[in-house]
Amino acid sequence: MQLKGKEKATLTAQLQSALGIKADGLYGKQTKASLRNFATIYQKMKNENLLDRINLDELSPKPFVVTAKAIKVIASVNCDVRGLFYKTPNSPKVTYQQFADEINKWLDYYKMTHPLIVFHFLAQICHESDRFCAVEEYRNRDGSIPARWNNYRGGAAAHGRGLIEITHDENYRKYFNHIGKALPKSVLVTELEHIVRSAMFYWVHGSAWGNINKRALDDDFLYITIAINGGFNGVDDRKKILLRLQKYVPEFYKLDTDTHYCLNNSELQFTKNGKKIFKRLNRDCI
Repeated sequence: MQLKGKEKATLTAQLQSALGIKADGLYGKQTKASLRNFATIYQKMKNENLLDRINLDELSPKPFVVTAKAIKVIASVNCDVRGLFYKTPNSPKVTYQQFADEINKWLDYYKMTHPLIVFHFLAQICHESDRFCAVEEYRNRDGSIPARWNNYRGGAAAHGRGLIEITHDENYRKYFNHIGKALPKSVLVTELEHIVRSAMFYWVHGSAWGNINKRALDDDFLYITIAINGGFNGVDDRKKILLRLQKYVPEFYKLDTDTHYCLNNSELQFTKNGKKIFKRLNRDCI
């Protein structure tokens, strides 16, 4: 018997409650991933004859933890020798583990603990920061200030800093209001906390396209990319990084190396500007 309508939504919501996730009655990718996680753990415990000592809490989805290994596998190989953010003067000298720890520190605060959210976030910040080589917009080769910096609201001083390169005076102001501190813009370059946290702030509160967490749970790569970039610059590299992370995805969620992200499967198709910008690529899928 195939369930439909209200009955299906009610049973789905009951399942979601049992799995410890938001009970919205919609059987989407987050529910499927959590159910696979449950099944994997259950089967493992069954195989090891541990069911008589089962702790139901162990079957609930666990917050994902970013590892140094996952950071390293997507970072530029030059970071191994020269260090993370080495192209940005005055940036902190941190290890892969310290970087991972700082990300993990804020995941729960910004409700970013689901693996899908983490992997999409890592892929986007990795590309935006030139594979973790820089946390500030590049100057001209001779060290001078690019003319375009003067076009920022607030002038050259409001150029891009942080993993997602916050720009314009008002966006810096929003971030500092969010953390409740009046600090110099330079902390988005010099302090690891703000390098990481400013990117998470933008992910949840700063993009004109809204909170990106929901789009990540839907695995909506196209929507996420435009929400971060405003377009599709480097879209193939962003996808390449995302798929490379699959080595470090838990068993209950594996990205498909043959995945194609298409407009007709994205919420972007229902937006006027997003759809228009994507069509400039003359591609149906990425």
